[in-house]
Amino acid sequence: MTVLAFPAPRPTTTTTHSLAPRFDAHALTAFRSMVAEVQGDLVLDLGAVRFIDVAGLNLLLEIRAALVDRGHELWIDNASTTAQVTLELAGLDEAFPSLATMQAVAA
Repeated sequence: MTVLAFPAPRPTTTTTHSLAPRFDAHALTAFRSMVAEVQGDLVLDLGAVRFIDVAGLNLLLEIRAALVDRGHELWIDNASTTAQVTLELAGLDEAFPSLATMQAVAA
């Protein structure tokens, strides 16, 4: 008799957070505090974002790495044109999966 081992199911906890219009060095401390409380996947709504600086981009990468290390994911949702272009110009558009893409694949 063969016994199959399956990985434990991922927690279904998802936290959604909307970023302010400016995601820059001034927002880092508050954002880090919020993310420290996240127990599962994190969905960031970037619909209101009008400016992201290098510190903000670096923090997104840092947070994504921390979440992935814990077996979770960082999803981007509703990205404004500014946020989309900033991520593309920085070469990070592929680093952050879109929630809409994930939902389309799951359907």
